[in-house]
Amino acid sequence: MSKLEKSKQKIAAIFRAARNQNITVKQGKARLSDKTYNDYEKIVMKYANKISKDFNISDVTKWKPVMFMKYVNEAVDDWKSGNLGVAFSIKQERAALEFFRHATIKTNTFKSEIECVDKDEIKKMLDFNHVRRSGRYTHTLSADLESSSRLLEEIKNSRSHHTEVAYHAYKIAMLTGARLKDVMNLTVGNINLNGTVNFTGTVKIEKSKGGLTRNVPIPEDTLEYLRELMEGKKSGDRIIRLYKEGDERKTMRNESAMRKLSGIVTAAGERAGLNKVETVSYKYRDENGKTKFRTTEIKVTASFHTARKTFVNERFVFYNSMDEERQKSMLEERLKDEKVMKKYQQSKQRINKTRSSGDRELYHYENAMFLASLDSGHFRVDVLEQFYLLRETLKEERIRVGKRV
Repeated sequence: MSKLEKSKQKIAAIFRAARNQNITVKQGKARLSDKTYNDYEKIVMKYANKISKDFNISDVTKWKPVMFMKYVNEAVDDWKSGNLGVAFSIKQERAALEFFRHATIKTNTFKSEIECVDKDEIKKMLDFNHVRRSGRYTHTLSADLESSSRLLEEIKNSRSHHTEVAYHAYKIAMLTGARLKDVMNLTVGNINLNGTVNFTGTVKIEKSKGGLTRNVPIPEDTLEYLRELMEGKKSGDRIIRLYKEGDERKTMRNESAMRKLSGIVTAAGERAGLNKVETVSYKYRDENGKTKFRTTEIKVTASFHTARKTFVNERFVFYNSMDEERQKSMLEERLKDEKVMKKYQQSKQRINKTRSSGDRELYHYENAMFLASLDSGHFRVDVLEQFYLLRETLKEERIRVGKRV
């Protein structure tokens, strides 16, 4: 067996132990989702191949931070040339290696820590060159209810064995904020007919991104729609199933089913005229270290995630349209949960971090974003503002309180 294969076996062993021990980088954080563990493992395995090829080093214990900096510098060059997607990919690779470094300590797989990445040095390099993720650079379409409804109608026109299932899967995501994998795993038992003061029922999303489980409040019309899909099924039965060539004796694996559904949605978005090309500007540093500006084109396409973004936009509008008294009452009810209160305090801290004139409370529209973030499971007002909410939706509210648009 080659040294590289032996190293890969050790990498696999570290990730197995990390899963079994529920290891996370930050203390007190919830267990990572299985998908995150898997994604990180694939990234580290791919990195092992790159190091072997580029540095002729197959022994994982000999990795050094300077090696990863080679790829950071390449990402910076890509950024300067207009490939803005590297901001996400290089940070994901950094996170995977940071997790791997941390796991080598926690699992005691090696005699000492493998110092394969210097997080602070990477951050400094990326910040200096203005390499950052931004909602303006995303390739995934955000949509309101009207646009998503157009997409739904176009999904109906798809020439596929899975057209009807794709329609229901997208609609469930649009009404509950579930990710594609969450929709595939949704069972009859996850639908709760007992609601809250403001909603008729709830949908339990189990082991979603980050390993989180949440209960999403849903109104009567959504509950009635889900009841129809549940008819004739047992508690443990999945609501959405795909079959090979429509043959119910041949169940399609989740990964294949997810790819199939994603393809149907994107093609429908093209036919519906929702996919578009946008020109965006970005900053970078030239060879003399001076900040410069360029423009590049980004293709924005409808995807299954568009349904989730639609849900967030609709929930924001719902909470923001409430009068102060009703919104405050709803917020206070949610803040009785200690975890929710902690997230709320963190949101306030982020907003007040750079203020010199004293702390302030969240504005009405920011409270609406926080409530929508609870329903979507993001818990981050800034994430919703950057990547989910339509700019037109927020513009008026930001002007109202004197914030930049």
